[in-house]
Amino acid sequence: MDALLRTLKVAQDKLDHAGIRNAVIGGLAVAAWGRPRLTDDVDIKVDAKRGDAAALLRLMAPEFQPAENALEHAKAIGVLFLDGPEGIRLDLLLADLGFDSQALDRAVEAQILPDFSARLCTAEDLILYKMITSRPRDQEDARSVVVEQGQKLDRAYIEHWLALFEQALDDSTLVAAFRAL
Repeated sequence: MDALLRTLKVAQDKLDHAGIRNAVIGGLAVAAWGRPRLTDDVDIKVDAKRGDAAALLRLMAPEFQPAENALEHAKAIGVLFLDGPEGIRLDLLLADLGFDSQALDRAVEAQILPDFSARLCTAEDLILYKMITSRPRDQEDARSVVVEQGQKLDRAYIEHWLALFEQALDDSTLVAAFRAL
C-alpha cells in the first residue's frame, strides 16, 4: 500500500501544481468510503479532455511514463494509462461527461489511512461511477460503500443522477439496482 500512496501523492501534487482538478475514484476511494480491498493501481479522474492527453503526458513526466499505446487508448476510451514510480500503474480518467465536472467540484479531502489524506470523489459520486459500469467488481465496490456509509448517503442525489444515466444509457435498471443495495 505504501507504493500506491506514494504514487498517488506524486500524481496529485503534479496535477495540483498545474491547476488541474482531480479526485481519486478507484480502489483507493473504495478503501476510504467502503470496505478496503486489494488494488494494484491508482485511478484519478482529471479535469481534462481526450485532446489534452499529450499535454498530460508531458506534465506527468519524468515520474510517469506512457504505457504502451497510451495516447491511442486515451483517445479511444478516455483513459490515459501511465507507468509510475515503483511499478505502480496510474490511470488518469479524462472528464468526458458533465457529471465528471460536478464530481470534481464536489471532491473532498478524506482520510485513506490515519496518517494519509487525499482528494477523493464523494461517496455518492463513487457509487455513481461504480453503478454505471457492468463489471462485477464495481458492483461489489458500490455495495461496500452503501453498507459502510449507510444513512450518511445523499440518496436523492444518487437516484437523481442514476435516473439521468438510465435515460442516457438506455438502461432502466440503475435506480432499482441501487435501491437493492
